[in-house]
Amino acid sequence: MKMEKYKKISLADMLVLIANGEFNEIYLQQKSTGLVKTIDCNWKLNKFVKYKFFKREGVE
Repeated sequence: MKMEKYKKISLADMLVLIANGEFNEIYLQQKSTGLVKTIDCNWKLNKFVKYKFFKREGVE
C-alpha cells in the first residue's frame, strides 16, 4: 500500500497548483471533518483560471 502524507502549503503554492490545473492535489483542513479535497467543497477552484486578476500600481 502506498503511504501518503500532507504538508502545509502557502497561498502562492496553492495558486500555482490551480494555474497548473492540479485541483485534486489541494486539501483544506476543516475542524469537524479533518482534511477534505477542496474540489469536493463549494470552492470553485477550477473557475480561478478563467478569470484575469489585476494589481493596481502607481505610475509616475
